[in-house]
Amino acid sequence: MEKQITETNIQHEGKSKEMYNRPAYEQDSEFICEFFGEARNKSKQKLHKRLQQWEESGGNFDKMWEDLKRDMLTKQEN
Repeated sequence: MEKQITETNIQHEGKSKEMYNRPAYEQDSEFICEFFGEARNKSKQKLHKRLQQWEESGGNFDKMWEDLKRDMLTKQEN
């Protein structure tokens, strides 16, 4: 009987963790998407400004591209 109660408690604990983790994951996913959406808008503004400065200065394309890659491209999460 005690063994059965212990097993039931373990199952309930597992289900409770699942109930918690599912909406937590959904909330985190939504937050990450929102973050990248906002960052995308800011990055586009920054890109347009940098391109305008580059055009006005008659700068080197390869140098600009290297700077953009270093400063603006997203690094992958490890």
